[in-house]
Amino acid sequence: MRAYVPTEQVQNGSYKLPNVEPAPTGVGSRAIGPSYAASVQMQDATSALLRDLYDGKWPDKDTIAQFNSARLYQRGIEAYNMALPALNIIGMRDVIYKETGPLVVYAPPGVIGMFTDFCQRTLTEVGALGPDHGQGGLYLLLPPGYPGPVPGDYHPFQCATYNVFLFFRTVLTQGPVGPDTHAAAAAAKQTRIYPLGTVERERKKMDFPNASNVAVT
Repeated sequence: MRAYVPTEQVQNGSYKLPNVEPAPTGVGSRAIGPSYAASVQMQDATSALLRDLYDGKWPDKDTIAQFNSARLYQRGIEAYNMALPALNIIGMRDVIYKETGPLVVYAPPGVIGMFTDFCQRTLTEVGALGPDHGQGGLYLLLPPGYPGPVPGDYHPFQCATYNVFLFFRTVLTQGPVGPDTHAAAAAAKQTRIYPLGTVERERKKMDFPNASNVAVT
């Protein structure tokens, strides 16, 4: 959106449209003379919208200042929304595979989630809406420009960034006195992440810290 603020002459009503000399007529040309300029000026002056908003006049300086303030406020919101994916990386754990190469992620059965790139563009759904259909499976995350072979038995996805966000949720079951978190937590802890081509003894143990009742600082 681009806003043009009226000059002082326009605001105080002293501005007049200049006379325009008729242009030569010919093929593809149109003459615009004083009569046309006057009709435009009359149309602007009698606009129903202007009459309703400003009694047929230009808005005063205070109204223009309020408009500019609102315009800058909306621009700020627009800039924030455009940068929101990058802002959301603060405090999040991400997968970085610039040094390790392709990464394997085992999604347990019954999880609900997705993989997104650094700009939070969805790579794939995981779970019932994903290629594993809620049965769990091995996902293979390929870094940008990966030229190597892609083995079978994986759900491969190429990413445009070296950072990948993993969002998994598990469903609570009903316990004797309310929702039971044990089964859901146990399912989530089956998640595994390791570089492609490594053997079991080389894969780091996954850590699942309990953040319940932990203050965020």
